[in-house]
Amino acid sequence: MELIDDNTRKFILDHRNDDVRRLALAADKYSGVDVRMAVDQIQGWQTARRKLPSWAATDGIVYPPHLNMEQCSSETTATYKRMVAADDGNGPHGILVDLTGGFGVDFSFLSRAFRRAVYVERNESLCTIARHNFRMLGMDNAAVVNADSSDVAFIEGLPGIIEEQFHSADGKSSAEKGTEDTNDEVDSGVQNHIERLAKVPESATAKADNEVTVFLDPARRDSYGRKMVSIRDCEPDVLALLPALSRFTSTLILKLSPMLDWHEAVREINAVGCVVAVDKANMVPEDDANADGVGPTKDGKSLFTVSSVHIVAVRNECKELLIVAKNDRQKTLYGGCEHDCEPKMYCVDDGNVFSCSLKEAMEHSAVALATLPKGDGGDVTTYLYVPNSAVMKAGCFHVLASHYAVDGVGPNSHLFVSGRMIDGFPGRVFRIIAVSSMNKRELKRSLAGVKHANIATRNFPMSVEVLRKRLKVTDGGDVYIFATTVADGSHVLIITKKAT
Repeated sequence: MELIDDNTRKFILDHRNDDVRRLALAADKYSGVDVRMAVDQIQGWQTARRKLPSWAATDGIVYPPHLNMEQCSSETTATYKRMVAADDGNGPHGILVDLTGGFGVDFSFLSRAFRRAVYVERNESLCTIARHNFRMLGMDNAAVVNADSSDVAFIEGLPGIIEEQFHSADGKSSAEKGTEDTNDEVDSGVQNHIERLAKVPESATAKADNEVTVFLDPARRDSYGRKMVSIRDCEPDVLALLPALSRFTSTLILKLSPMLDWHEAVREINAVGCVVAVDKANMVPEDDANADGVGPTKDGKSLFTVSSVHIVAVRNECKELLIVAKNDRQKTLYGGCEHDCEPKMYCVDDGNVFSCSLKEAMEHSAVALATLPKGDGGDVTTYLYVPNSAVMKAGCFHVLASHYAVDGVGPNSHLFVSGRMIDGFPGRVFRIIAVSSMNKRELKRSLAGVKHANIATRNFPMSVEVLRKRLKVTDGGDVYIFATTVADGSHVLIITKKAT
C-alpha cells in the first residue's frame, strides 16, 4: 500500500525547508497534492532534523502528526536506551520485544542491539507506518505484530508468535545477519559510562539466541488526558503483566515518566511474586503455580528484581525514567551474573553520569549542614554546588554529599557548599560573592551595583517573581541569586557568579 502518492512526495521534497503555516494557508494553489499530509511530513522532517537526525537523513521516512513527533524519544535518549539494553547487567541479548511500539523510534534504536526484534502495536495505522519506516531504515531483523499488549492471553502466547515470525527452513532468519549501526554519536561521558557497564567476562556476554528482553513504554495519561502518578495506573498495567512475562522474559526495561515516584515503582515491581517452576527445555512453567498465578514465591523472591534505575536528563531537563528488572529464574537458564550485580542508580545528564548503589539511593539519610558566613565572606572562597535535574529527581543527596565531601546549606535546600573546586560534580558550580539576610540594609549593601540577576528559590517563602520585584532587579546578567532557608531556619540570599 502506498502511504504517500508521487505528487505529494515530490511536493514534500521540494518544500521541506519552507514555512508550513504558509503552505497550509496556500493549500488551494496546489492541485493534486494532499497538502495536509504534506504539511505533517514537512513539519515532521523539520522536527527530526533537530531531534532524530539519522531519521531525517533517511529518505522515505513517514512521520506522524506534530504532537506525536514532539512527544517521541529523541535520538540521544533512544541511543542511551539501546546501550543500556545491550550492556546493563549481562550484556547483549537475543530477542527484543517492544510491547508498546508507537511511532517506533525507541524500537528502531533498541533493535540494533539484538539479533531479532518484534514490534507490537495495537494501532493498525501505526503498524503500517512502522513496517514502511523499518524497511527504509534497513531493519532486516525486525517483525511487526498488530496486537494489544494489555491482553494477558496475547502475552502468554508471545513465545509462539516470536517463533512464527522468525522461523525459516534452514533454521536461520535475516535477523541473524544483523544490521549496521550508522549513528552512534553519543556524548563521551555517557559512552564512558556504558563502557564501564560493558566490562564483564566473555562468558557472561555469550547469550543464547532465545533470551528475551521486553521493552514497555506504558501510556502515562488516562482517557481524560490526566497524568498518572503510579505505575499501576499506566496503560498497559505492567504489574498485571509480570506473571505472564516472567515465563519467558529475562530482562524487562520500563520507560516511565520522570513525574512518577521511582521509589514506589521499584517497590511495586520487586513486590510482585508468583510460583513459577521453569522447564529448561521449553521455557514454560510447570504445573505447580498457584491457581491465580499471583502471590509470593515459595522462597519469598519476586518475579523480577530491579537491577538498575536510570534517570535521564538532556540539557538539565529530566526526560525519562528507565527501570531495568531481571528475572532470576530465566537467568539460571543462560548463566548467572559473574560480575558486580549490585542494583545501581544512574543519574545521567548529557555527558555527566553520577551513580551509586540502589540501596543507598532508596535510603533517606540526613546531610551534614554547613554554617554560611554572612556578608562577603572575606578572603575565604566558598563554592556553591547545585545538583542537576537527574540527581534532584533521584533524591540521593546524602550519597552525593558523602561522595563529593560537600555540606548542605539547609535541610531541604538541596544546595551544597565546599571550600574547594570539585571537578566532575553532577550539576552547576558557582563562586559565592556574598550571603545576605532579608534585612533591607544588608540587602542594599550586598546587592550594591547589581541591576540584573538570575534568581532561583529553594525552600523559600517567596516566588521568584515576588522576590525579583522586592530586590528591584531585572532578569539576566552574570549574577546568580539563590534564595533559600539555611540550617538555623533563617531566610538568606546566596549571591554568586559562575565558577571558572
